[in-house]
Amino acid sequence: MILFLSAASGAACGKVKLDDPDGPVDAQVPGGDARPGQPDARQPAPDAQAAPDDARVARDAALPPDAGPPCDDGNRQRTDPATGACYMLFTTTQLDWFDAGDACEELNPPAHLVTVTSADENALAVELADTINAWMGAHDLVDQGAEEGAFEWITGEPMVFTAWAEGEPNNGNPDGEDEDCAVLLVTDVDRPDSWDDRRCGSTQAYLCERD
Repeated sequence: MILFLSAASGAACGKVKLDDPDGPVDAQVPGGDARPGQPDARQPAPDAQAAPDDARVARDAALPPDAGPPCDDGNRQRTDPATGACYMLFTTTQLDWFDAGDACEELNPPAHLVTVTSADENALAVELADTINAWMGAHDLVDQGAEEGAFEWITGEPMVFTAWAEGEPNNGNPDGEDEDCAVLLVTDVDRPDSWDDRRCGSTQAYLCERD
């Protein structure tokens, strides 16, 4: 049997008419929309949403927390394991309290003279200072907003913890000058690991803290 293909209006819906001596025959051929409601096999499939990278998620979850600020300035350094704060002792050049505070602020990133708010933090500062008295960030300077005899931290933190040596602060400079700035006292064997008020213009090593 010889079949002759002829275009017909049904071709648009995937059909052609076959001319047969015994009569016309409609036949389905590939191409066009294969079936109502079904996607055209020739069209690309829509982009599937990428599945989560389970390995990456697990890796990120296992990363350690922020290691805290850099801690590589000064002659000696310590990092508080509980807070991540950095403590840096400067001993090469001894400064008065004001210049020491400025030197801390000029570090990159900036820091401030140490503020001690707990016994654990005081112990860390003492360990770092070792055998060297060092400026702290406490003062009772009236021209900086404090009240005489009421020491406060330069950062504005509340002074909830103190470790003043017995009889301190006493504003008791033998030359009659005010003692308005605090020093971490580690060289006095009778009053170790404590604080003392000193004349702000005297020179000391200094202890910076970077939060």
